[in-house]
Amino acid sequence: MLIRSTALFLLAGALMAQSPTEYARKALLRIASGELDTVRRELPAWLARYPNEPSLLFLQATTLSDARQAVSIYERIVGEFPNSPWADDALCRLVQYFALRRDSLRAWQLYEQFRHSYPTSDFLVYAWETLRATVGVPPTSFSKDFTPKASPYTLQVSLFRSPKLAHKEVERLRQRRLRAEIMPKIWQGTQHYAVVVGSYQSREDAEKARPTVARQCQCQPLVIERTP
Repeated sequence: MLIRSTALFLLAGALMAQSPTEYARKALLRIASGELDTVRRELPAWLARYPNEPSLLFLQATTLSDARQAVSIYERIVGEFPNSPWADDALCRLVQYFALRRDSLRAWQLYEQFRHSYPTSDFLVYAWETLRATVGVPPTSFSKDFTPKASPYTLQVSLFRSPKLAHKEVERLRQRRLRAEIMPKIWQGTQHYAVVVGSYQSREDAEKARPTVARQCQCQPLVIERTP
């Protein structure tokens, strides 16, 4: 018993030796690998020490099974920490939540906020695709210039015939902090759904990013052009 207690103490000390952001990023990868329950047990100690750290708040929201509680935390991140590198992802998830609930007005209001606050965010295209697939066109009161302008190249990491499987893969990659989205694609004469990561202005830029994405997704990405 003493040996086990000592080992747990040393493990806790090793975890706390990391910065909160470093821990959060690694914990998201662990969740994607099936360690959700372990992260849930570790997180309270981190939050007690850093109660206002946006990376830990984002991680906490990710671990919650109650979507409404997660929404409350995402709203806090966007409202209190708008300059945090986690804020655009949190706002994207808010857009997605209300779009999936078919709350068209709220979803488009949040998208407009997203578009103005984080115009260069890679998550903007993902939010737009979610809106288009759920609540459709925006209300007439919104700006007509709402479509994000994606760069012409991206990295394809997988291809599915089922949109459900494609969405599941996107969520797995987002847990790994990859900015993934779904791009419809005709392959061998049949409708497929490509899961792609990132937006790049040139093929060379995409090639430079390919090794990093490959390590994170544990796959072999292909450089492709976005479909119109």
